[in-house]
Amino acid sequence: MHKRLMLIFISICTLFFVLTACQQDEQQAFETADEAAETFLIHLSKEEFDKAYELLDEQMADEIEEQDLEDIWASLDQTIGEHIEFEYESTETDEPYEFVYIASHHEKEDIVFRVTVDEQFKIAGFFIV
Repeated sequence: MHKRLMLIFISICTLFFVLTACQQDEQQAFETADEAAETFLIHLSKEEFDKAYELLDEQMADEIEEQDLEDIWASLDQTIGEHIEFEYESTETDEPYEFVYIASHHEKEDIVFRVTVDEQFKIAGFFIV
């Protein structure tokens, strides 16, 4: 009986650790605001709007919908051409946020995004400056 209980306990622990590891893979863990901001923009450029939307903080997600991200990116493509590459420029800090400036090179014109990242490395806003 003791062995059986121990085996059940070990099985439950193993299952718990496997499920926890899978959940951590789904939630990208960023080490810097720069990494979070660039990942967000890369998802937009690859038209992975669902993945970009998952990176938004709660307040931002309440204010816009996934379709809004798609509409914004489509509008940029129509106006300044297809995206070519991103280039990190700088980061400014104003607690509790970091503002990451990333140049976005397109066929017709270059722009700069200011991506606001919170303490949990969630996207709290993004603007063209």
